[in-house]
Amino acid sequence: MMRCQTVTLKGFNASNKEVDLLRLAGRIATADPVPLERPRNETVLSSAGPSATGNLLVHGGVLDIARDLYVDIMPHLDNAHPDTKFTFTGHSMGGCLSIVLLLLIAQDRGVDYVKERIQTVYTYGAPPVLALRDPA
Repeated sequence: MMRCQTVTLKGFNASNKEVDLLRLAGRIATADPVPLERPRNETVLSSAGPSATGNLLVHGGVLDIARDLYVDIMPHLDNAHPDTKFTFTGHSMGGCLSIVLLLLIAQDRGVDYVKERIQTVYTYGAPPVLALRDPA
């Protein structure tokens, strides 16, 4: 019997008093396209084989936030029942983060992990955050 859990990522909430809005706005405004490659100083949690993401560019600020979320979310996925499949959902910034989080999981844990543990990703009103690098 497959178990299902949904991870919902909220979009930007300016009324949350616990969020450093200036820092968050600065991170979101960092819209430079950066490669989806693991920083050299980042610890590799597991071997996922050679990276196929070298031509993929990601919104730098969203990638930065998604990396923070990855550290928070992965223990929940790892500690869930082995038959659990996850669905990621999000609106606006939450949708962008859901997409990039899926890519980070695939990059770190591998495609087989994603196929076994992730059911799907649904986004609503998510701005574009990915681009292919110009091969020229």
